[in-house]
Amino acid sequence: MNLLEKALVSGVMAAQRQYLEMSDWWLSAAPESFLQIVVCQHLAKLGHYVYPDISLKRIYEEMDQRPTPDQIRHLRKRPDISVWYKTRLELVAVVEIKRSWNVAPIRRDMDRLSDMTKLKGGPKSGYMIVYSERKKKDTLSRNFINWAEQTAGILIHYYVAPEGDGEWYWGFCILKVG
Repeated sequence: MNLLEKALVSGVMAAQRQYLEMSDWWLSAAPESFLQIVVCQHLAKLGHYVYPDISLKRIYEEMDQRPTPDQIRHLRKRPDISVWYKTRLELVAVVEIKRSWNVAPIRRDMDRLSDMTKLKGGPKSGYMIVYSERKKKDTLSRNFINWAEQTAGILIHYYVAPEGDGEWYWGFCILKVG
């Protein structure tokens, strides 16, 4: 696991701790925006510029780069998180965050990420953080593994909380565009 991927994992785990402390609920009850900001904070510690919810087109314009007409269609997309090198005008990664109980919305976002990573001058990597809950730990684990297979994603990491509330368990996975 590279440093960026470790920051994604530590960001999600920190968000879980914070959300549980402030609400007494699991992260699976939190809005995506809560997770987004905590993960951004962890990514920024790596020394990158981190932009939540800004279109790639706007970032390119701010960096004084002119996208080609072919790129503009994809650059209007607004990833949940964009990560840029500070030392050079290069997009490191884009990250989507999704609370989901089935593969359909994950597949759509993975396709979007794949489109973005294929752009000339686009991000080097695309990641998807998926968080969810289930009544059985095994089911949640299997979901994460199956979702990676069904989206042609690379399963970087998954975590299922060892303790539930007696009925439900929460967890997350990180998928990389393959």
